[in-house]
Amino acid sequence: MNQARRTAPGIATLGAILTVFLTTSAVMAQAPPPNCSQATLSGTYVNTGTGTMGGVSVISVGQVTYDGHGNGQSTFTKTVGGFVQKFVAVPGVYTVNADCTGSKIFGGATTYDFVVTPDGREITWIVTSAGAPFSGRAVRLDSTAALHVTKECSQYTGLAGGYCTITSSNLAAIKVGAKVVYVQDQTANSAAGIFATDMFLDAGAGNMAVGHCTLDAANFGLCTFSDGIGQFAGFQARVAVSGFSTSPTEVNYHWDGTYSFSTH
Repeated sequence: MNQARRTAPGIATLGAILTVFLTTSAVMAQAPPPNCSQATLSGTYVNTGTGTMGGVSVISVGQVTYDGHGNGQSTFTKTVGGFVQKFVAVPGVYTVNADCTGSKIFGGATTYDFVVTPDGREITWIVTSAGAPFSGRAVRLDSTAALHVTKECSQYTGLAGGYCTITSSNLAAIKVGAKVVYVQDQTANSAAGIFATDMFLDAGAGNMAVGHCTLDAANFGLCTFSDGIGQFAGFQARVAVSGFSTSPTEVNYHWDGTYSFSTH
């Protein structure tokens, strides 16, 4: 009897540990896998690296810009065995896989493997060229830039759930074909000559931005974005809205303004 009393707490503790372990494993199993694409790399990054090349100590600091479509350009300074070298506008190409791994080649010769965070903010890389154990990290700069988008709205009827389709964009994360979905009825306040609604931009694969639009009867107005998930984490934008037509059957709009990504 005394022995049973001494071992019971240990069994209970073991059971609790197993419960926590199994619960955590189940939650991890249900977590969605990362989903990346070429557009995940978009913007300018601060890039630093250390290591050796040909047995000589190397340190580099610079910037690298990716266009979201597989092309890049790097400007950097590096020391090789104490000698300073400066490189400007070195071109490169890259590929991002769906699991957020990727590869790139810069200067036509130096090859890299890398892993990027799903929101595109951080890259961890390593040189894979022979005789170059050299690795580093790149962090995207949070800056404001111009935003120019067009959308086609023949599928918007003034009712909640109607949407417009992106037809062009200078920001890779806002893909052609993405949907802008409106969540309120225009008829609810059309008598006042002003239409105000919350909306969200759905670029697929868990990439979504949320915002608000206000339009007048002449189809001019203002849309703002306050945040998002996936590639739109920290996304903020302010755009002027104006309508235009390319044919009698199409209803098109411009978004012209600025955007930024804030660090969370």
